[in-house]
Amino acid sequence: MEAGGRRRGAALSAALLALSALALLLLPPPALREGSALPPGLLEELRQRRRDLRRLAAGGAAAEEGGLRCGDVRRAAGTAPVLGSGFTKVVVRAALAGGGAVALKSVHGAGREVRQCEQRYGEPAGCRRLAAYKLLKEVTLLRRLRHPGIVQLHGQCYDSGGEPEAGVTAVLELGAPLEMIQLLQTPWEERFKICLGLVELLFYLAHSPLGSIVLLDFQPRQFVMVDGNLKVTDMDDASTEELSCEVDNDCTLDFPTKSFPLQCSSAGKCEGINEKRNLFNAYRYARGLMQCHILFFHACFSLSFVSR
Repeated sequence: MEAGGRRRGAALSAALLALSALALLLLPPPALREGSALPPGLLEELRQRRRDLRRLAAGGAAAEEGGLRCGDVRRAAGTAPVLGSGFTKVVVRAALAGGGAVALKSVHGAGREVRQCEQRYGEPAGCRRLAAYKLLKEVTLLRRLRHPGIVQLHGQCYDSGGEPEAGVTAVLELGAPLEMIQLLQTPWEERFKICLGLVELLFYLAHSPLGSIVLLDFQPRQFVMVDGNLKVTDMDDASTEELSCEVDNDCTLDFPTKSFPLQCSSAGKCEGINEKRNLFNAYRYARGLMQCHILFFHACFSLSFVSR
């Protein structure tokens, strides 16, 4: 009986978290709610990100998440130390009352994305909302994608009070930044394990429930280490869209040292370009940092990198 109550409670918490994300999706842009006209360019960017988010959220139910509530998140974030900040988001470490720690990710109000948007449009609230859509996109992807090589989403909280743009917080599995020097000093067996995990992640991204996913900003800083395992933690620049084309020449994948010709499919898409871009970017870093030549040579064939 008690176990059934816990399951019902977890399911209710997951449903409430899903509804909180849906609330921001259903809210009209600030100009429509408040009657203040936002610049046309900002409105178009908001609509575009909103459409992208709706497309990702459609077509399947989210997996159940942990039972963290908004109150838990606020208390944990009280005086949390900052782990890092980037173009759009800031991440802090927070200890939970029941023990353990998590990473809390929210919109970085002083980040470059918000500041550059404010310089273009002069609308702080609208710009924070624009950045919030990127965080919600990441949350949506993490809820749909479950893999050992992707950081775990424990939950998310949306604060409807005050400015809704500022109230999105993602509660994530806590990891350590990827330290290059430390990685080079690890035993060969550990590096091989990390490489194997990366190859498995690439294969999953190429055949995910959402289709082939490309990490447009494929950099070491997008990854963390969790209990010796490499995990991608930054998904807001991921895309499920493959490049549109008319002829094969539109599908040439250009890198600094090499170009790869691909075919334009009958559907007008550069089929396979996402997985091949991920593979080449991963190889660039893994070759120098982890010496995974043989493993990535095998991955080239398992991911059909060579032309069919």
